[in-house]
Amino acid sequence: MQANRLFEIIYLLIEKENMTAKQLSEKLEVSPRTIYRDVDILSSAGVPIYSNRGKNGGISLMKGYILDKSLLSEHEQDEILFSLKGFKATDMTNSGIMTKLNALFNNRNTDWIDVDFSQWGANKSQKNIFYNIKTAILENYIVYFTYYSSKGEKSFRKIEPVKLIFKNHSWYLQGYCLTKNDYRTFKISRIENLTVTDNKFLKRDIPIPAIEQPDYNYGQMVCLHLQFPAHMAFRVFDEFCYEDIQKTKDGQFIVKVNMSISSWMYGYLLSFGEDIKVLEPESVKKELSDKAKRIIRNYK
Repeated sequence: MQANRLFEIIYLLIEKENMTAKQLSEKLEVSPRTIYRDVDILSSAGVPIYSNRGKNGGISLMKGYILDKSLLSEHEQDEILFSLKGFKATDMTNSGIMTKLNALFNNRNTDWIDVDFSQWGANKSQKNIFYNIKTAILENYIVYFTYYSSKGEKSFRKIEPVKLIFKNHSWYLQGYCLTKNDYRTFKISRIENLTVTDNKFLKRDIPIPAIEQPDYNYGQMVCLHLQFPAHMAFRVFDEFCYEDIQKTKDGQFIVKVNMSISSWMYGYLLSFGEDIKVLEPESVKKELSDKAKRIIRNYK
C-alpha cells in the first residue's frame, strides 16, 4: 500500500540520512519513478524531503526532522504506543522499540498507562515461562511440559506451540499436541517444567480452532441460587455476570447461575468459606454441608 511505503521511506531516511532513488526502489521493490512520485507526495504533504543531484546526491530529510503529524494523527500515534505498552508487558517487544517510536513521534506523554499481566508476587521463574513460550512460538521450536487438567489429571505433553491467548483474566497456550494429534489449549498457570527443545517444526496447514470455554461440564447442569453478604461485592462482581446478580434492600447479593454438578463446582463454592449460602437446590445444600463437616473432621 502507498501509505505504508511513504512511512517506510521516511523511516529509512531517518535511519540512513541519505539514499538514492535506486537504493530506495530496490529496498521497497518499486521503480525509481515511483520513488520520485512518492517524494513529491511527501513534499506536498509538508514533509521536509528533498533530493540532490551529483556524485554524493540522493534523497534526504531535513536534518533533525522528526515524524510528528505528517502521516499519523496524534491519536493514531497514541494508539500505536498504547498497543506496544501491552506487548511490552508480555515481553513481546522491548524497550528499544518503545524508545525509537517515542523519538520518532516526538511523543510527550507515554507514562499515562502501565500494563502488567503478571500475578502479584510472581517470581522470576513464572515470568520466564512466558518468555520461553514466546520464543518457541516465534522460532518454531517444539516444547514439552507437565500439565495439570481441571479434572486433576497430570500428563506429559509435547507441543508445537502456535499462539498465546489472554482470555478471562488468564493466559493460554494453543498448540498442536503430538500426543493427541490435534490442537489443544493449555492454561499457562497449570504448566510445569516447560522445556524448549532444539527441534524445529513446520507450521501445519490445518486451521487453528477458536479457543473454547473450559469444559467443566462433568455432570448434570443445575441452577444455583446463592446468597452473599454485602462485603463480598468485590468477588460477586468479579466472578459473576452482571445480569445474574440481584441486590437486596439490606445490601446483600442474590446470584442465580447455571453450573454443572462436579467436584470443581463444590470446590468453587467452598472457596467462599462462610461468606456464601446456597439457597437452592436442596441437594447441593446438603452435599455442601456434608463436605464442610468432612473438612471439620480433618482438624479434630
